[in-house]
Amino acid sequence: MNKREQHLNLVLRAIRNVNQLITREQEKELLLQKACDILIKVKGYTAILIHYDGRIFQAGDRKECKKLKKKILGEKVLQKRKLHAESFNGKYLVISPIIKNTIKATLYVLHSRIFDREELSLLKEISGDLAFALHSIKLECEKREAEKTIKESLQEKEVLLKEIHHRVKNNMQIISSLLNLQIRHSADGKITTVLRHSQNRIRTMALIHEKLYESKDLTHVDCEEYVKDLSKQLMLSYGISRSRIKLNINIKNIYFDINTAIPCALIINELLSNALKYAFPRLSIIPKTRRQHKIDVILRKSKKNLYTLIIRDNGVGIPQHITLNSLKTLGLQLVKTLVEQLNGTIKLERKGGTKFTITFEKIK
Repeated sequence: MNKREQHLNLVLRAIRNVNQLITREQEKELLLQKACDILIKVKGYTAILIHYDGRIFQAGDRKECKKLKKKILGEKVLQKRKLHAESFNGKYLVISPIIKNTIKATLYVLHSRIFDREELSLLKEISGDLAFALHSIKLECEKREAEKTIKESLQEKEVLLKEIHHRVKNNMQIISSLLNLQIRHSADGKITTVLRHSQNRIRTMALIHEKLYESKDLTHVDCEEYVKDLSKQLMLSYGISRSRIKLNINIKNIYFDINTAIPCALIINELLSNALKYAFPRLSIIPKTRRQHKIDVILRKSKKNLYTLIIRDNGVGIPQHITLNSLKTLGLQLVKTLVEQLNGTIKLERKGGTKFTITFEKIK
């Protein structure tokens, strides 16, 4: 192997080392400095400089680097856009542009002898690799900055959304308190009942906002946790002890956003309230059977984007002559309207008590 071949092999080894460096180094300043350190190991190269973004990275003979730096700073960067070689202080200098989109830099290699075409081609390859690496690092930095901006924006929106849920909940609690004052000062039983129902509906919606405010995920409500809290709230409102009615809640891993959660919650509020009020008159033992009073609330996913809600009791049941279409109470009319809002269907069964089955879609 002659000296020329040995020299070209050293340049090829330098290219491999630079490429390995590119795969692991993500800091552009360290990348450029280490690239200079690799190239200067090629026998015959006396000075290596890379001019990038107003900074100069160098390796090799200090005096040579100083002279070359003076030349670089004294002329416009990338005045000559193409790879070329020229004489410099009795030696030979190759100037190789490092250009990729907005990346503009220059590689300077000072050699004790003249460069041949193959060596120039290899140095051009190194410049291309460095250009690609700098461009990739720039894109990665921009990506990180964009992600940081998006994250900060999302955090701001989360804080704002949390504040909105908190204020809505507080406003609803104020309305509920005002209704409570009216209830206390009302001597009319019918008015008191109407006000109590309205208060429970407001509390139902307020509880949704409370759950969203307390949740890590501000967009979805844990339905199991919500229904458990709602049922406690309703039983307390009607003065019913859990020891007198067994309430079974069967809901697992179902989460709704506010658009689906509020109508679904209001439906549960109305039907559960009806069961608590009317299924077990005076909470007496059911004649002959002496069964325990039970109410089941079941919510499950039946198909893709389709859910089934079942609320049933083993109480006295709704009389046979009453149908869904003939029900005139505000609460059940509200249920029918909310089911329509959810693009759902409602079915009433009377076997062994009362059973409502509602199939509905999750609002997108």
